[in-house]
Amino acid sequence: MTILKVTWTDAQTVNVGLEDIEVLRKEGLPPAICETVGFLINEDDKSLMLAQELWNSENKVKYIHLIPKSLVIKRRVLR
Repeated sequence: MTILKVTWTDAQTVNVGLEDIEVLRKEGLPPAICETVGFLINEDDKSLMLAQELWNSENKVKYIHLIPKSLVIKRRVLR
């Protein structure tokens, strides 16, 4: 299983997305720069799904982060 460290921009609101980032920009507020480390559970053309915990014996995950690829600044494979 691949482990990633992703640096990304968060809109600092409950509804993370491009609209929220644009609202922050219009209001002159800086977005938060976040770093998330996790197991890569799924990736498509729009997002990365990382899980903080993985139980191989049960094939279950916990603490999932869904990160829009449009907000990713940098990603690094750790394993």
